[in-house]
Amino acid sequence: MLTGDLFSKGRFLILRFLGGVCILWAFVTTIPTLAQNLWAVGASHSLLHAAEALPPAIVWPHPRQLLWAGKLAQIRGDAETALRDLTHYTEVRSEDPLGWAALGDACKAHGNWECAIVGWKRAGLFPHRRTDAMDLAGTYEREDKWKQAALIYQTVLQENPSDAVAHSRLGWALYQSGGNHSEAVTQMRIGLALASRALEAYEADTNNMRLRLHYHIMDAYEANMKLGVYYHMEGQYQDALPLFQRAARLRPDVGWPVAMQGEAALAMQDPETAIAILVPATTNPSLANPHVFRVLASAYRMNNDPDQAIAAIEQALALDPSGVFCWIYAGQIYEWAGYPQKAAVAYREALRIDPSNRAVMKAFERVKEHLP
Repeated sequence: MLTGDLFSKGRFLILRFLGGVCILWAFVTTIPTLAQNLWAVGASHSLLHAAEALPPAIVWPHPRQLLWAGKLAQIRGDAETALRDLTHYTEVRSEDPLGWAALGDACKAHGNWECAIVGWKRAGLFPHRRTDAMDLAGTYEREDKWKQAALIYQTVLQENPSDAVAHSRLGWALYQSGGNHSEAVTQMRIGLALASRALEAYEADTNNMRLRLHYHIMDAYEANMKLGVYYHMEGQYQDALPLFQRAARLRPDVGWPVAMQGEAALAMQDPETAIAILVPATTNPSLANPHVFRVLASAYRMNNDPDQAIAAIEQALALDPSGVFCWIYAGQIYEWAGYPQKAAVAYREALRIDPSNRAVMKAFERVKEHLP
């Protein structure tokens, strides 16, 4: 009897031990599966809660868990840890596209576009992730980092030499960075030619979806505007004008190409043509923006029509009361039209918005004595 009791107790202890081992093993091996399932269903709230609950320096016993640790760190906002864990994972599992894709996303969040593109390439996602690369380049442009933006566009073009937008933006980035003007204008011309051909081919095929046509129109519009603005800034107004006209036909709902047509006409000392272009736009709510009214005011000023010039600039101010350029133009027109008090008020408002503008400071000094 005693032997039987001991045997039963021993068997019970062994079974408890084995059960504990099984539970522990199931817990360890299901962590990555659970995280993967949460990720797959897009449970961002649950992931964020899990990420916040995790300590920043957790030791993961399985390579797959390292992948999800990196993703969780990225959600938590810990870019350094995400890069470290995902880089380690791709070293251990270099054949796994999920790891490379996650690394590419983490690099993008960290602002390292070179690392991002490497990751996406290894995952087979690039150039499908072209939009991400172009977004990064746009971020560099907004920060005036034109050389970095140009490098991204060059990388995109290595993958797809027929990318019209990348050619146009590369040319503009080279121009803004002070690079080779000849190469810049060549790239913009290539972009324009590719975009125009793609649009013509798409319009000719009646089986194509209209939604995709919109993207081709946008590409052609951007290519025309970029090359047109380049010519305008270089004083080649005769070359710029037809490009602005073509852009206006492509996007009849946008006022910028109309305003640029007016500016090109003014630069060629032709205010009457500028007025003829701009006045119809002022009655169209889609086109009547502050830029259009500012250029129209300048055209009336060049045409020696102070009343119309004042009316136009006051329309611009009504549309954009916080725009420094509107107040500067208003000050200049009021001063030219013989209203020094109004000019002083306009220059003072411009200085309130942009206190470091030396030209406006000088103009204000000239008329401030007329303030009440």
